[in-house]
Amino acid sequence: MKKWFLLAAVLVASPLWAAFPTDDAVALWHFNDLNDANRAEGANSVLEIGGPDGKVLLNVPLSETEVAESKLRGGDGRVVKIQRGGFLNANQGANGELNVGKNRLSIYLRLRLDLSEEAHDCPIFSKRGAKCAYNIFAFRDFFGVEVNTTGNRQMLSGRAPFAEMRDPANALTAWHDVVVRMNEGKLEFFVDGRCVDEDFVLGDLWQNDEPVLIGAQTHGGNTGIDARFEGEIDTAAVWDRTLSDAEILQLSGGPERADSRSRVDRGNGESPQYWTPPNGYFVGDTFPFSHDGVFHAGYLLDKRHHGSKNGFGAHQWMQITSRDLVHWEHQPFIVPIEYQQEGSICTGSVFFHDGKFYAFYGNRWSNGFSENVTQIPQEGLLSCSVSDDGIHFTKMLKPLFPTPEGYGHGTRDPVVFQDPQTKEFHLYATDSYQGRGCWLHAKSKDLKDWEILDPVYTDRSGQPECPDWFEWGGTYYVIAGHGNGFYRVSSNPLGPWEVPAEQNILMPGATKVPKTAAWKDGRRLITGWVGLGGWAGTLVFHELIRHENGSLGEKFVPEMIPATEKPVVAETNVKDAQKTWAGLPGNARIQAELTFDPARRDALPECRFLLAKDLELAISPVQHTATIGGIRLEQIDFTRRTVTLDVIFKDEVLDVCVNGEKTATFRVPKAEARTVSFTNEFGSMALKSFIVSPLK
Repeated sequence: MKKWFLLAAVLVASPLWAAFPTDDAVALWHFNDLNDANRAEGANSVLEIGGPDGKVLLNVPLSETEVAESKLRGGDGRVVKIQRGGFLNANQGANGELNVGKNRLSIYLRLRLDLSEEAHDCPIFSKRGAKCAYNIFAFRDFFGVEVNTTGNRQMLSGRAPFAEMRDPANALTAWHDVVVRMNEGKLEFFVDGRCVDEDFVLGDLWQNDEPVLIGAQTHGGNTGIDARFEGEIDTAAVWDRTLSDAEILQLSGGPERADSRSRVDRGNGESPQYWTPPNGYFVGDTFPFSHDGVFHAGYLLDKRHHGSKNGFGAHQWMQITSRDLVHWEHQPFIVPIEYQQEGSICTGSVFFHDGKFYAFYGNRWSNGFSENVTQIPQEGLLSCSVSDDGIHFTKMLKPLFPTPEGYGHGTRDPVVFQDPQTKEFHLYATDSYQGRGCWLHAKSKDLKDWEILDPVYTDRSGQPECPDWFEWGGTYYVIAGHGNGFYRVSSNPLGPWEVPAEQNILMPGATKVPKTAAWKDGRRLITGWVGLGGWAGTLVFHELIRHENGSLGEKFVPEMIPATEKPVVAETNVKDAQKTWAGLPGNARIQAELTFDPARRDALPECRFLLAKDLELAISPVQHTATIGGIRLEQIDFTRRTVTLDVIFKDEVLDVCVNGEKTATFRVPKAEARTVSFTNEFGSMALKSFIVSPLK
């Protein structure tokens, strides 16, 4: 059966008149009868009605408006209405065609649920049994998908929460276009045209002898059939290939009707400061860069806290961009997972030269993959993706160079820079040499052919991960560290790298893997992440400060401080030796100013704020320090005889800035209300003001 569809609203590189995506589906049901609409002679995946009489009604007409929407997606304006207990059985399909093999699969459903509030969970389209092949279902507050493969230790899965849909209030009863798409690299789950979730493929699709059921599922082991679906289904289709983005857009009604948000965009214009992506994603290592007035906040997109793809992580490069640090736009992948061998795209950096952006990264090699997949470089070989605009990148599968003799096989986290004197390009990358952690060092004249130089060592044991390099104010800096970043300085772009005289920890506290990028007017921002229950979590931005002696400090980014409501506490001249404020908002900004008499050194002027359990901030102007959570912030300028304190509670992040020059960031439990205590036992410091404002 052939259909033709006018693609007037779909901007794809195809003829004006083109075949509809369902034309080559393995099986297609419109439910005006029990037949496969794509049946060929001797190959009709005909349906059987199961359950009590009257529970399955075929050829049910839709309203005039619904008919138009159905036909726009290739339907016929007729649906099947299924009540609890009823279902449709496609068995194995004609000639077993529903046992889709290898690692190519697509499934499309247009459906509307009609469930009571007490019974949201139901099977929808299932080839399940004791060993599931594929399964689409609704459970409590989300649509879900499960797919089994031969190489993954656990079933691939995805979720589409009703709360994240365009119309959350009506998401449970609205018509939805649901697409499952699988290729050799990943499984993706689309609802209403938006890719909401994904998982990562190893091996081939699992095969089983269970029937394909619509509106039900088998449990396996002769334990019966679960038929709890209630609602209507317009169209169901299965392919043994991977649908394109343009085809999914067509099946979702075209660009005017499809949800155009990316998988990490809530669509509410939120700032990425203290931001965790929706739909179970997390922010991992960051790699910011800027060019031509655009700040690019690159980051590793994480699922399951490094647990995806049998623990390899399956991280992908994503970015969000801004021209003013206020308005942000989510962008496509910089480097996605595309092949089974790509266990993870490791941390790296983006370098601009001669009109092109080069994204340098390392591949982490996975195992358990299918033999029928595309071959790519092996683990530890550094690779590159190239872009003309900094947004759309093309992956270059050829490695930069083979692993040199004497080095380990985990080369990763490259940073590339140019020597301003020789104009040669240099690369530092995390590695080990003869059993000792180091930075592999290579140089190039053209970013293509690389010469391996002697490794660069640091004074820390183990591998100094995720190097960063930049020049600022005539001083050259490198940053490294698996957790908090420590920095080294030099007057030469290639070192030797020396420990600065003052504190050299960047983003102290719970923030991980800080990296920096220049910004307008000589500014420089630094980004990192705070873990939420494991590896990866929430994105954090700070602004670097460069002191006259070249040492670095940090402050909040003015444009990214969260907006607040009217203060709920505004006190001045607090003279109490101890005071507690209870019932403060869970998400709030606290601003305080203290004054002191530096002549009273005999009293050791000091005060303390208990901000959260086990997080007491002790301020000591005499020692020029502030200490919190075991972190000692040193060399703070207290010559103004005042101390300013800026504290932001946002969900599970506590960010503290002292005197606008030193910061520390911590993870705290999320709370509806918080308590803060102030102790001034020597009476030598005065709390001039204390203001608490709820975050908007």
